[in-house]
Amino acid sequence: MVDKILKEYKKLLERKITEKDPEFYNIINYKWNKDGTLDVDGHVFIESMNLTKIPFKFGVVTGFFSCMDNELTSLEGCPREVGECAYFSLNYKLKSLKYFPRKIGDNVWIRNCGKDFDEEYIRARCDVGGSVFVGEM
Repeated sequence: MVDKILKEYKKLLERKITEKDPEFYNIINYKWNKDGTLDVDGHVFIESMNLTKIPFKFGVVTGFFSCMDNELTSLEGCPREVGECAYFSLNYKLKSLKYFPRKIGDNVWIRNCGKDFDEEYIRARCDVGGSVFVGEM
C-alpha cells in the first residue's frame, strides 16, 4: 500500500505543470465535471496575467473569482456561479457581458472596461447578492 502511494506521489512530482493545468494558476481543490467545466471549492485569482481569454470553462467557484487587469475581450469560460465576490475591472477590451455569471453571492466590480456597464443591466443578467460597482475608478 505504501509503495503504491509513494509511486503516485513520485509521478505527481515529476509531472510538468503547464497552462492547461489548474495548478499553473494556483487553483487547488477543484473537480472536472463530465461536461468539461471546472468547479473550484475556494478562490480563483487569475488577475494581472495579460490573459486574452479565461483559461478554463468554469462551472461553480465557491469563493472569490477575479480576472481583473487582463486583456480579456470576452468572458467566455466565466463561472456560471460565484459564491462570494467577483472582480472584472481593468479589462479595457471587454465590451460584452455575454457569459457573465448567472449568480454572484456578494459584490461585483466591473469598472474601467471597454464599455461602461450599468448596475441595472448587470442585475438584469445576474442574481447579485451584494453591491454592484461600475464606472471609472
